[in-house]
Amino acid sequence: KEEEKKEEKEGETIESELEKPTPTPTTTTSTLAPQKQIDQIPLDGPVKEAFFPETCALGNRHTASLDGYRFGVVPHTRLDFDTTPDSFDKAGTLTMEIRPDGAFGPIFYAADAQQSDFISVYLTGGTVALAFNTGSGKMILTSTVRVVDGRWHKIKIQRKGNYAQLGVDEEFIDGTGEQSTDSVDFTHPVYVGGVPNSTIMANIGQESTLKQRLDYMGCIKDLAINGKSLGEPIHSEGVQKCSEDREMGLYLGPKGGYALVQHKEPFDTLITEILFRSRSTDGLIFSIGKVDYVGLFMKDGGLHFTLKTAQGDSCTASYSPPPKTTFCDGHWHHIRLYRKKKLLTMAVDGNSNMKICNDVKGIDFVFKDPIVIGKPLKNMVHDDLTKHETFVGCIKMLDESSKGGPSRKRREEDKYALYETFHDVKTMSGDAHNKCPTS
Repeated sequence: KEEEKKEEKEGETIESELEKPTPTPTTTTSTLAPQKQIDQIPLDGPVKEAFFPETCALGNRHTASLDGYRFGVVPHTRLDFDTTPDSFDKAGTLTMEIRPDGAFGPIFYAADAQQSDFISVYLTGGTVALAFNTGSGKMILTSTVRVVDGRWHKIKIQRKGNYAQLGVDEEFIDGTGEQSTDSVDFTHPVYVGGVPNSTIMANIGQESTLKQRLDYMGCIKDLAINGKSLGEPIHSEGVQKCSEDREMGLYLGPKGGYALVQHKEPFDTLITEILFRSRSTDGLIFSIGKVDYVGLFMKDGGLHFTLKTAQGDSCTASYSPPPKTTFCDGHWHHIRLYRKKKLLTMAVDGNSNMKICNDVKGIDFVFKDPIVIGKPLKNMVHDDLTKHETFVGCIKMLDESSKGGPSRKRREEDKYALYETFHDVKTMSGDAHNKCPTS
């Protein structure tokens, strides 16, 4: 009898789970009983001695105290300080402790008015780098210590003229640039945990096209120059206490889970944007359809947006940059999905991948089923989709399919506020939650 009940539960349809739509502007999200709160479940297993880039940045981490400032919960977080001593222009020692959650991003930045002379501390691929230029050309020192492991790491930067030393825990690396002026006329403010949009990206080791890596993700504490604390910042942009270790979004854990978003009417053009912060390299993220369908999934670190008709023909747009852990580096990544008739487009972090699905029979189908975020039970979407692994990570979504697209071009900050974070949605089945862990 218990097996019969189990089979009956697995065979439930979407229609049996959905409530009648409520009168909201475009979409409604169906509900069931809420699951356990995320802080009631263990997030990670035993810590292994392998960290990013060999494994995902999140999900295999040591525990540590949560004090100091937290960055990266929202885009463009940073602290501005104007208390650097005058002597720092010629020489000085910068110290701090960091506990990164992401593998990239600016930690400290000070420059002259033209940003030709500067000192920059940043993360690259899970290690700390120091870049500086005192007028003779840029020099970069890069540590070999892996720091995206959940522990606090001590950073010590010493500089005198064109000589600099980078210390990360017990490792020290130094270098001397060509003879130049021994002083840099730093302007205020100096930036911690992020930089303004006007910053020269090359100075912080980043490419301007990789916007998802322009934010430092994690915590910083005990920041001092020449042994003296920088005091209170003159400006704080989106920074929180490190102890605030939950953020908005739908968290899908390793045991599986999902949420449903129902459209009030059928539609033929899919226009959806997804922000995701992954803890895995495989898994079903997004799907619609039990007969004709589209689905977005990760496999071996690559992203695949696939369409299949009732006649059995299929078409897929894919993007698989090396390494395998690119999309689980601890940062938020952006996907824009577009499907209209035979056009299938997936843009990932600004990299567009388009497929013209010619010779696909039945390509004119419309969407009648709800959007499924995560991996649902059998018979709720096409069997092809339920064969994928469970996606583990955090998701936010902006669906404009019913509107036919955005009504006007929006600033990035304005659009971010429109994303569905599922904060008031009761999640369905298994390991799904209304808030995400930051670490």
